[in-house]
This record gives sequence, structure tokens and C-alpha cells, in this order.
Amino acid sequence: RVKAIDLAQQFKKYGGTEDITEEAIANDDVGAIQRIPRSLQAAAAETLYQTVLDVMRTNATLSFDTARALFVTLSADINAVAGAFTVATMNAARSAMRQQQPFGDTSKRMGATNLPKLWLGPPELEQTAARIFGSRVTPTDAGFNATEEPNLHGGSQIETHVVDYWTDDADCVLVADPTKCDTLELGFLGGQEEPALYVQDLPNVGSVFNADKITWKIKHVWGFAYLDWRGFYGFSR
Repeated sequence: RVKAIDLAQQFKKYGGTEDITEEAIANDDVGAIQRIPRSLQAAAAETLYQTVLDVMRTNATLSFDTARALFVTLSADINAVAGAFTVATMNAARSAMRQQQPFGDTSKRMGATNLPKLWLGPPELEQTAARIFGSRVTPTDAGFNATEEPNLHGGSQIETHVVDYWTDDADCVLVADPTKCDTLELGFLGGQEEPALYVQDLPNVGSVFNADKITWKIKHVWGFAYLDWRGFYGFSR
């Protein structure tokens, strides 16, 4: 089964170091050095965030099926549309996700278990998402003027997540509820979710002894795998 990916084989080590000289410590009048540990931790979180989401952004090949990208528009296993994110394409996306067939069983449809739960997109589409998901009646694509037709997505509790580093209108994705169907898995070596932070400041060894520098080191070991493409749907692909 697709779920049987060995996530342990996906673990990688991420991190880096930052040196601080004696002169920098002496001249630090604004407390910049005190912020270095927080900056390193923020960089580690951003690395994890972008690495995982870049599979969606770049439409990368899936690790469990090297013949297939995450989003496909021209095969029997369609889970994307060439059109931009609009009311019409959102309607098509919801219908397509419901009609997906479970892995290994072509006699069924995934139905309500594969309804879109999360929307991810760039800031440029935040207003469009708010209009589509926030109106009880169907909005027009051009503005906030609404028709009298009920909006299938209004009040549907689709969570919107603006991904600020995505800058293209094509970077727009729907994801099913991860508690109901396979989407992706993220694991941390030894269950250590927070990055480990070390400081080399002993005066008789290392960088302090050799170059009068204190060295900060951050290390984060984690791995991820996309488990199934069926819970994802892309726009403008």
C-alpha cells in the first residue's frame, strides 16, 4: 500500500553555524547577539516549512511513484485543472475530489472523506479565497457582487492558509482532511520536533581558543513523504 513508505529512509539533517567575535560582543549596543538563537530557530522552522510545501509549489515527482508528479491534468488520474482559482474551478475541484477512487479499489468513490479541507495560496489570492469561502451565496469571479444562488463552499469550514513566499497565482492548492485520508507524513528523528541548539564557548578548545570566536550551532533532523496524490488538487497547472 502507498502508506507503507519507509519514512526513516527520508530523514535528513538540516542546520548550520554562526560565529560571534569578541569585537562583535563588545560593540553590540542593540542586543543583536542576544537575538541570534531565536533567528537560528526561526530559520530552521522556515527551512522545514518551505521544503515540505515546495513539493506542491514545484509540482515535484512523488517519491513513491517516480513516473508521476503530484498534480496531473492529462490522464485518468486527474487531480488538477489548467484554469486559475475561481468559483467555477473550485466547483470542479470539489466534484473531482469526491469522485476520486481509493487506492487499490476502483469500485468505490472516496466521497465525503476526500472533500477539500485546507486551501493554500499566495497573498495575491487571499481576497479571492475570502470571497469564495466566506459568502453564503455564490459570488462572481469579478467582484464581491453575489448572485442569489447558494454557494456550495460558503460555510464549508475550509481553512485558508496564505503562504507568503508563494508568489505565483499558479501556487494554489486544495488538501483533503489529513485525519480522513492519506496526504503527507512528517517525522522527526527520535521525536525531537524542536531544533537542537548548541554553543561552543569553552575558552580552551574549538573556535574560542583558535580564533576568539563563540560558535552557535543549530541541528534539526526530520523527514517527510507525500503518501498519496488523491487528497491534493491544484489550480493553473
